[in-house]
Amino acid sequence: VYTRARVDKLLLSGSRVFGVQASLLRADGVPTGRTLRVLCDRVVVACGALATPALLLRSGITPGSGQLGRNLRLQPAVRVLASFPDEVRAFAEVPQAYEVTQLLGDGIAIHGLPAPLATLAWTLPAVGRTQKSILARYARLAAVAARVADGANGRVALRRDGTPVVEYRLSESDRRRLLRAASLAAELLFAAGAEEVYPALRHTQVLHNPTEAEALRDADLAELD
Repeated sequence: VYTRARVDKLLLSGSRVFGVQASLLRADGVPTGRTLRVLCDRVVVACGALATPALLLRSGITPGSGQLGRNLRLQPAVRVLASFPDEVRAFAEVPQAYEVTQLLGDGIAIHGLPAPLATLAWTLPAVGRTQKSILARYARLAAVAARVADGANGRVALRRDGTPVVEYRLSESDRRRLLRAASLAAELLFAAGAEEVYPALRHTQVLHNPTEAEALRDADLAELD
């Protein structure tokens, strides 16, 4: 296993891949100027939805379909946080082990979500004293994720330096589905006894009851810009 080695391209012989070439990096991520070449019979490219097509493009792979880097899907999600009257200590449990499967046919998944304090501050739709007062209830906070199956709305291309650039925009139907998912997640939290719900949306800060949660699905689509 080689650490601090960033693969730059695949090594090709005709249509066959026989290895990879990587740049060795310093601890701060800056290239050392040294190159590592690994020769092998099989190469598994597992760089995620963004870096995989970028690596293939940098390597000069051009499939006849012309679809390399296209049809990008990102599974958009909204974190929905809630404050409860009693301690739930979500940070001590495994909340992502639970999921609502009833809506999978509609392209909506709602599941428990870890809520580390370090990630809550920047996802809370609140600032200043309001944000501080919410974070002070950390032991009484719990979160769920409202995810949707989006359309093939994006593509990955290359900058001049070979790094990936992503073009992606939610369609109107995907936006509406995501608002519905956030609304249902908020309703679920109120049904579980939440006192307040905080969806991570641009203009919506605090929901106080299930009626406000239901109204969220008809909110302005600009919430998701």
